Amino acid sequence: MSRFTRRSLLGAALAGTAGTLLPGQVSAWEGPLGSSPRQYVVNILLWGGLDGVLTVDPKDASATGHRIEPGYRPDERLAGTHRLFGPLAGGLIRHDTDLCLVHGVRTDTVSHPLGVRFVQRGRVKAPASGPWLGELLGASLPGDAPIPHLALGQSPEDFGSEDGLESAIVSTELLQALLDPRARAEQLGAWLRSRAQGSEDALGRLVATAEHQPRFQDPVLGPQLQLALQALQGNFARAITVSTASLHLDAHQEHLALQRRRLVPALEDVARFLDALKSVRTEHGSLFERTTVVLGSEFGRAPTYGTSSGKEHWPESSWVLAGRGIRGGATVGDTGLELRGLPIDYRTGRPTGDQRRPVLIDALSATLLHIASPGSTGHGFRSEDVLRCALAEPSAAWRQAIS
Repeated sequence: MSRFTRRSLLGAALAGTAGTLLPGQVSAWEGPLGSSPRQYVVNILLWGGLDGVLTVDPKDASATGHRIEPGYRPDERLAGTHRLFGPLAGGLIRHDTDLCLVHGVRTDTVSHPLGVRFVQRGRVKAPASGPWLGELLGASLPGDAPIPHLALGQSPEDFGSEDGLESAIVSTELLQALLDPRARAEQLGAWLRSRAQGSEDALGRLVATAEHQPRFQDPVLGPQLQLALQALQGNFARAITVSTASLHLDAHQEHLALQRRRLVPALEDVARFLDALKSVRTEHGSLFERTTVVLGSEFGRAPTYGTSSGKEHWPESSWVLAGRGIRGGATVGDTGLELRGLPIDYRTGRPTGDQRRPVLIDALSATLLHIASPGSTGHGFRSEDVLRCALAEPSAAWRQAIS
């Protein structure tokens, strides 16, 4: 495969002029409309190791011979419309019919830096200089939004590459300042002055006209989800990455208490974000129908508790998909008695048949790229790695496989 760069993948830089700025309100981008339909992807990354057993992959300790220690009784599991959830799943449960749960997704590492790199770039063994999956999605998605990839809660150092910077970045500090009346004017003004175009480019306009009042509660994810929602409403960005700080969910002591303190508000805000996408109507339907939402982490947590009630790292985790192109209510894959992901047939999502394979993070990336541009995954990802069982419109091969 020939070498590619971020610059060659993403094309032209941001262009267009901003109209009159409306303080505290994001108005739609006014650049020329393209002929392609608008479509978006939002990756929500909860770093530190998401515990699927507490959320979307609940377990009964007795059914596993106590090889898995959930940290709760079987009757504490919560019932959605399609399946059971762990006690910390929060508001995600009310969206059960729209969620595709993918269990046993492997990054094949228990190192935070490597896991973060593999997830950000969408593949196991990804090089540090490789483009982010968000950048590849931004280059593949149809639509006329001027920002290919909007990275929230990041810093330029996260994208260090010889190919140059192609993601539009808004730091956590600036995002939080936008919702603080005392800090907003000073920090926003300094940030705009540091930009060559100030508010006369798409990112400058988005940030300068961002809403003042907080709509979400989580202090880490809330400001990011708020600007992400406004970017979608105003058609500013095609692909958006939202991230917590590193190690946000890492708990080697008192694991359950930390997960309860941080996971519950985070997942409640993710649920509110889905609510908001469903409530915003366009001429082509709701924003939810035009947006693919992805929720995951760099790896999971071990099946049992250790010293000081902590949990170690685990090289697999559960992921949540929803929205455009996703088969709502589906469960893809399963984890066995040792919490190991079972190899599955990518056509059916089941651990049966003669075409079973592990579910690598690469498969999720190939699936998202296929949704963004059907039939042309590219960028080193293979069409045979697409999880056909997760697609809203499965292939004839999928129908035959499950019949």
